[in-house]
Amino acid sequence: MDGCSRFTVLWHVMLPLSRPGLVSATIFTVLLSWNEFIWASVITTGESVRTASVGLQQFVGQFQANQNLALWMAGSLCMSIPLIILFLAVQRWFTTAYGGSVS
Repeated sequence: MDGCSRFTVLWHVMLPLSRPGLVSATIFTVLLSWNEFIWASVITTGESVRTASVGLQQFVGQFQANQNLALWMAGSLCMSIPLIILFLAVQRWFTTAYGGSVS
């Protein structure tokens, strides 16, 4: 690309080519940190810094609802909604990274 700076080549050539891999790595990183239950339950001390999975466990334990499956499912659905929205927002790049080879 004649006349382009390094930044222009990075922005217009390299970034679009690497976007599917970056998006899939971002999704997996978010999922792993979102679902990190044991580490978060050991490290967090206050209610304001708890992760969603630890908060769900505390919520269900607070109401002694171990037998009440409806509270578990409602909390799990509420925890899953942001991840579903994230996946739907980047679905085009995610599917390109894992099934985008065209012969």
